[in-house]
Amino acid sequence: MEKNNMKILLHYFAKFRKSIILGVVGIFVLSLFLLPTPFITRYIIDDLIPNKNTTMLISLLLILLLFIILQKVISYLTSYIFIKINSKIIIDLRSDLLKKILMMKVREKEQFTTGYLISRIQDDTKALQSLFVNSFAGILREILKFIFGFIALLYLDVKLALITFSLLPVYIMLTYHYTVKIKQKSSDTYEKTALMTSQLEESLSLSDVFKIFGKEILGVEKYHTRLIDNYTSYMELSRNVILNGVLPVFILDLIPIIIIGIGGLRIIEGTFTLGSLVAFTNFISFIFGPANRIIGTNIQIQQGLVALDRVVKFWNIQAEESGTKTLQKIRNIEFDNVSFRYPQSPDKIVIQDLNLEIMDCNCIGLKGISGKGKSTVAKLMLRLYSPQSGLIKINGLDIMEYDVNNIRNKIGYVAQEPLLMNDSILNNVLLGLDKDKEAELSFDDKKLMAMKALDLSSAGFVYELPDGIFYQVKNYGDSLSVGQKQRIAIARVLINQPDVIILDEATANLDSESEAKIFETFNRLAKDIITIIISHDMKILSNCDKIIEL
Repeated sequence: MEKNNMKILLHYFAKFRKSIILGVVGIFVLSLFLLPTPFITRYIIDDLIPNKNTTMLISLLLILLLFIILQKVISYLTSYIFIKINSKIIIDLRSDLLKKILMMKVREKEQFTTGYLISRIQDDTKALQSLFVNSFAGILREILKFIFGFIALLYLDVKLALITFSLLPVYIMLTYHYTVKIKQKSSDTYEKTALMTSQLEESLSLSDVFKIFGKEILGVEKYHTRLIDNYTSYMELSRNVILNGVLPVFILDLIPIIIIGIGGLRIIEGTFTLGSLVAFTNFISFIFGPANRIIGTNIQIQQGLVALDRVVKFWNIQAEESGTKTLQKIRNIEFDNVSFRYPQSPDKIVIQDLNLEIMDCNCIGLKGISGKGKSTVAKLMLRLYSPQSGLIKINGLDIMEYDVNNIRNKIGYVAQEPLLMNDSILNNVLLGLDKDKEAELSFDDKKLMAMKALDLSSAGFVYELPDGIFYQVKNYGDSLSVGQKQRIAIARVLINQPDVIILDEATANLDSESEAKIFETFNRLAKDIITIIISHDMKILSNCDKIIEL
C-alpha cells in the first residue's frame, strides 16, 4: 500500500480512535476466552467421566456455558462497534469524494460520464470496507488465535504438531497464488462495473430520444453489451475465488483424517488419551481456521487495495485554481487576444484572437452560428475554462487573480437548457444566493427575496402549483414546462443581484409575452448591471448597445 493511500485511510481512522481501541481490547479478551475450552474438554473426558465426578462435571459445564455467553456478548459488542465505524467512514468517504469531483476542473470532469462517476463514488467506496478497521482487527484476532493454537499443539504433542505444521506451507502457497490472481481480476471487474453503470445511465437518460426514433432496442443492446463484458470479467474473478476456496480447503480436510488416524493408533497403544486427541483436533482449528480467514481477509484486502487506488486517483486530481483578490463591483470585462480550444478536441480552435470589451451598464449581444464559441465566451468569463493564450481581464486585472467563487457570485448565467434540483422551488431559487449572505438571513427574509426574484422573472405560475413556492420539483423538473423551468432559472440568478447577467439563449423556450416581461425586467435593471445576451435572433439582440458577431 502506498504511503499516500495509507495517510488517507489513517485520516478517517483517527476520528474513531477511542472506539477502535475499545474494539481491539474486546477482540483480545475474546481470544483469551477461546483458549481454555479444549483443555477443559480434555479434563472432562480423561478424568471426570472415568472417575464419575458428577459435581465437578456440572461445575465445569457451567463454566463453559459462562464462557460461551461472554464470548457472544463480547462478539456482539465488538461487531457493532466496527460496523458503526465502517458506516460512518463510508459516509465521510463518499461525501469527500463527491466534493473532490465537484471541485475538480471542468476539463478534468468532462473525461468521465455521470454514470461512471456514480459507480466510482458508490461501488469503489463500498469495496473499500475490506480495508477498514474490522478487517485489520479481525486479522489481529486470528493471529492471536493462531499463536495460542501453535503453543497449545506443541504442548499437547510435539510429533503430531510437526505433522500438522508440515502441511501449512502447501496451504499458504496455494492460497497466495490465487490471491494474486484475484487482485488482478478485481481491477478489471471494477472498471467493467463502472462502464456498465455509465451505459445504464445513458440508456435511461436518452430513453425519450430512443423512443422518438423507434430505437428503444438500441439502448438495451448497448447496455447488454456492457453487461456481458462485466459478466465475463466477474466470472473469471469468481472462478479464481472458487478455486481459492476449493484447493486449499482440500488440505484442511486432510488434516483431521491424518491426525485422527495417527492419534487413534496411539490411543490403542496406550501412549495417547482420547481427551488429548479431542483437544488436539480442536486446536487444529486454531491453526488452519485463522490461516484460512487471514488469507480470505487478505483476498478482500487485495480487492480493497484496487478500489483504494481508484479512489486515490480522484484525490490526486487538482481542484481548479483560484486567486485571492476580491471583486467589489464589475465595471468592465476585457478579452485581449483570447484563443481557446477544448481539451477533448485540441485540433479544433473554438475562439481565435478574440478582442472584446464590455463596459459598465452596457448590453452586449453575441451573435453567431452554432459552434462559433458564443457559449464558450460565457464559460471563460465564469472561469469554467481557461484560455490557451491571451488574457481575460476584469476591471483591468487578470481574471486569474480573483477568487473564483467571488467571480461567480458577481456573474449570473442562465443557460438555454435549465437544470433544476430535486427539491422545492424555494430551494432551487435560493441556490443562486451567495452562501455568506444566506447564512446571515432569516428564513422569512430568504423566502421574501425568492418571491421577489420569481416576480421579476415573470414566474407567477409558481403560486398556482400545489404548495406554491414549496412545490417539490421531481426528476429535475419533468413535471414543469421548459419555459417554467427557465423562469425559475432566471429567478435563481436575479436573487443574488449580480453585476453581470449572461443570457445564453435563455428566452428561446419562452412565449412572446413572457419574453417581453423578462426583457422589460432586464431593461429596468440595466442601470445597475452589465447584460450579455447570446442569441442568433436579431429581434432579441435589437435592444443591445453593441452586437458582436463571432
